[in-house]
Amino acid sequence: MKDAGSDDCKASFIPVNVISGQSPPPCTLALFRRLNLLKLLSRKANMCTERHCEVLEVVRRCVPKLDSSSRKGQNGRICVIGGSYQYTGAPYFAAISALKTGADLSFVICAPEAGQAIKAYSPELIVFPVLTQDAFAEVQEEVLSRVDVIIIGPGIGRRAELVPFILRIVCEMARTGMPIVVDADGLNAVMTNLDAIRGLKNIVMTPNATEFDRLFKAEFEGRVIVTEDTLGAVKLLAAKLQNVTIVRKGPTDIISDGIHVLECAEPCSLRRCGGQGDVLSGVLGTFLHWTRRNSELFVESNSGGAQYTPTLVAAYGACRLTRESSRCAFERHRRGMVASDMVREIPQCFTRIFPDLQPPSTSSRSGSGGEEVMHEKYAGSIVLLRVGNLTNHGLPGSIGRSLGGHFQAVVVCLHILLAFIGCVEEEEEEEEAEGRNRPTSGSGLAPACVDVRPQLTF
Repeated sequence: MKDAGSDDCKASFIPVNVISGQSPPPCTLALFRRLNLLKLLSRKANMCTERHCEVLEVVRRCVPKLDSSSRKGQNGRICVIGGSYQYTGAPYFAAISALKTGADLSFVICAPEAGQAIKAYSPELIVFPVLTQDAFAEVQEEVLSRVDVIIIGPGIGRRAELVPFILRIVCEMARTGMPIVVDADGLNAVMTNLDAIRGLKNIVMTPNATEFDRLFKAEFEGRVIVTEDTLGAVKLLAAKLQNVTIVRKGPTDIISDGIHVLECAEPCSLRRCGGQGDVLSGVLGTFLHWTRRNSELFVESNSGGAQYTPTLVAAYGACRLTRESSRCAFERHRRGMVASDMVREIPQCFTRIFPDLQPPSTSSRSGSGGEEVMHEKYAGSIVLLRVGNLTNHGLPGSIGRSLGGHFQAVVVCLHILLAFIGCVEEEEEEEEAEGRNRPTSGSGLAPACVDVRPQLTF
């Protein structure tokens, strides 16, 4: 299988039949251009290479089903260690994003001076303002022994006295098998002693471009390592740290465990506001718990040849969901987008990426039907994504090849037609609603554009 970094695996939307490999008829291409669908479909097809779809399928199988037998805490108890006098938003974004992704409980261990502010942000968070060097035993007994994943670093600051505390938590808890996410200023602490985390495969580090450069220089200090290949550099550093997973954030997120490399190039926000990395950390924490408790899936996958680790799969799922959330938030708010807008988009974006994991709606068809309508709205794009897997789901290859470009053309045209009909119906319903709400001349109600304020006379 080709490496994710090769040109053949970098997905850009090219209208080619997914069964035969042939281009569709000119009439289909003309219809695509006419309806301006190439740009829309490229967003969905961007990462639909064979390898990325395979990883996303493993992520999907790790997501727990929602049913009435679930218990509180079963879907994840995430602990965020961070927060200082200056930075109270970062731990909040990480903790609330974990909940929005699907975790049941979210704890925050922060500096005493940050506790009240973080508590005021959300009643859903369980806050322990005890982040001091002398409080390790208390923190370990009361909190760390009860959680499934630790996220350390968001807003923790660069106080020198906290470095031994951070290293102790990372090393001791990672050796118990607990997944650890190291982000932000947690990375600065780890850089002081990279040997302490070497070989701890359940650690995921999430540096941005600047932080990654510092990590790389800290590991290869005194040696001449010349590389302009960012993808190769991420893999090299992860391998040198003996398979610690690294998520190098950027225009394209690069994920490596030192053996495999994945790129997540899903379209995302053009804004670079603060807090986006903290959102990723929280989402990643929840996915790490889900992949860890489904370890049997990775034994099964390994026997098939593609040896994906739980941390690699969780990191890809988190990057995919975070980028989609940022894209949706940016489309809604544009230049005014902030991290809080991303958090609000997480549940709906999760439904778009994993539509078949949502529980059936309890409302009747004649009721509000919001969930059914939402699923119908995206049905066309979902089917288009899955056409490429027909040969893997019982359709013989000879039949698929004989269908040629006609099958895809028919499917695409049908969904375009259905989408067009749906848009027309929506417009007609909106016009009818506006007509019902529009006051008549004899109704005694003033139009919205008329100033109806009382006129004062003297």
